[in-house]
Amino acid sequence: TATAQSNVTGQWARLANVPMQFPVHNILLPNGKVFFVGRNSTQLVWDPITGQTTAVPSPGYDLFCMGHSYLPDGRILMAGGHIADYVGLAKTSIYDPATNTWASVPDMNAGRWYPTVTGLPNGESLVVSGQMDTSIGVNPLPQVYQPTTNTWRDLTTAQLAQPLYPMMFVTPNGKVVDVGPSDTTRLLDTTGTGSWTVLGMRRGGWRDYGSAAMYAEGKIIVMGGADPPKATAEVIDLNAATPAWRAVASMSVARRHLNATLLPDGTVLASGGTSGPGHNNESTPVFHAELWNPATETFTRMASASIPRLYHSSALLLPDGRVLVTGGRGQLGRALQK
Repeated sequence: TATAQSNVTGQWARLANVPMQFPVHNILLPNGKVFFVGRNSTQLVWDPITGQTTAVPSPGYDLFCMGHSYLPDGRILMAGGHIADYVGLAKTSIYDPATNTWASVPDMNAGRWYPTVTGLPNGESLVVSGQMDTSIGVNPLPQVYQPTTNTWRDLTTAQLAQPLYPMMFVTPNGKVVDVGPSDTTRLLDTTGTGSWTVLGMRRGGWRDYGSAAMYAEGKIIVMGGADPPKATAEVIDLNAATPAWRAVASMSVARRHLNATLLPDGTVLASGGTSGPGHNNESTPVFHAELWNPATETFTRMASASIPRLYHSSALLLPDGRVLVTGGRGQLGRALQK
């Protein structure tokens, strides 16, 4: 049922349980359904209209802690996975929502646990970062998946030990920008064997477990994150002759493990997170959402939920305009209606 609150915008509605420990990765499929990936080799498809779930066969390994992106034909590329904490898989598979089947892809150069996958304008997919294991550490080799040949292209001249799950966006000129959690902003040219260019430094410092959104072409906001958590936010316009970060108004409260969701009108919804110090402080959950308006560059307080959404939570815009939030250590799903 939906719960309306006075003096705030929006309301949260609790949804039905799904037969999964907790959904970590949520992917909106072309048919409007949502692909959930949980821990321990669990995955299913959920219909936000009917509430029904569909079993999904296993690709043969644990998808937990992988990265994913869309291919031009509507299939989903999923790279990496879980052997143990901080030990990643080199496996990659493609899920076809039209047939509920998997297609195999040649292994990557090495394992990746917490990688980021970014769809490129030419239909290829960039994979960066991800932990190989506890002795070698992060995979420094960016790779590009080429769907026309089902092969990987190594960016051997762009090797870089990026933090886990870096926040990557395609820029107006076709390059890919890394905006966090590192405070060094870099541009990656994915042509040939690749090359990095340092764009500058963010003003807000390190932002691990913060969140980011591209709210207009070439315009990005980064918010929250760090330990202790930050309430600050900053923006950059990559269309400018000399792009540079600048601070905007802060959120009403510090948040770590928050999710920033781009809405159809160009505003950005900040939801969930914890305001206390430590990796995942369960004693200080943030229940109210906040809406960032790019016209005023300020946050407005929205309705409060009743379930903590901390580490391993996700937020996803549905086709009907609701924002689905799930996960966070065994928590149930809810949807926000503006």
